[in-house]
Amino acid sequence: MNPVVEKVTETIKQRSQGRRGRYLDRCQQTMDELPPKKRLSCGNLAHGYAACGEEEKALIAGMQAVNIGILNAYNDMLSAHQPLATYPDRIKAIAREFGGTAQVASGVPALCLGICDKIVPGMMIGALQFGHLPIAFIGSGPMASGIPNKEKAAVRQAHAEGKASRDELLAVESASYHSPGTCTFYGTANSNQVLMEMLGVQLPGSSFLHPDDPLRGALTRRTVQSLVEATYDSGNYQPLSAVVCEESIVNALVALLATGGSTNHMLHMVAIARSAGIELNLTDIDELSAVIPLLARIYPNGSADINHFQAAGGMAFL
Repeated sequence: MNPVVEKVTETIKQRSQGRRGRYLDRCQQTMDELPPKKRLSCGNLAHGYAACGEEEKALIAGMQAVNIGILNAYNDMLSAHQPLATYPDRIKAIAREFGGTAQVASGVPALCLGICDKIVPGMMIGALQFGHLPIAFIGSGPMASGIPNKEKAAVRQAHAEGKASRDELLAVESASYHSPGTCTFYGTANSNQVLMEMLGVQLPGSSFLHPDDPLRGALTRRTVQSLVEATYDSGNYQPLSAVVCEESIVNALVALLATGGSTNHMLHMVAIARSAGIELNLTDIDELSAVIPLLARIYPNGSADINHFQAAGGMAFL
């Protein structure tokens, strides 16, 4: 391993010992003494599954089957989140195949459906407060490439100089951001996907498939299966607190730096780390930056967009 990467990782571990230890102890205590679903009163439990079918009610009431909570950031105003409208029903059907159930915004463990800028870091910070649970993320993928970035930039420049009308500017922007899926430039939303993959909470290779790619359905199915297999009763317990650790935080930062990702994540990663009891600071990121080569030039750091990155091998090649 690069000695600087190794040194930074060890420094973060030493600095975080007290805070990280208290965080992990709290997660373990919750599992040992206060497992939430076993503390629910009968009235609260009945409220929680009142809208379910009779078969689902029986499974949830039995307290033996996995019940996945779906935390969905779906809305029609973010193109990246619009495809998530159909995901809950898909996830429910897959969960039933593996002997479990799923409910939107209720139940444990959890699947977080989110892509864009502040939403994914916010979901992760919130999820880490329930670090005793297995938790996974699912994105929706980027829209197909629109007009070339060079052409869009030329119209923007012309508008700034008063040589193109607002209608002309709107037309070119609409031709660029034109369908469901993430914007195709490498901003915060797509950087989120890289970070979630590298943190180990999003299935490898799932970030930059088009929303309608046939493989996306298969990867969603595998994510649900992996979550079911990571529960406490499965014998392969993998809580979020074990997945988001010093090594995975550094791993995610290395990928972010190697791809020239969004600088917003300098703030987000410090906050995510702190939520896991890890004391990351900007000096650590600066030291890593000095030794991590830039391996990709994706718009706005180059002419290629995120679909070109995926076509060149994407995350697997990176």
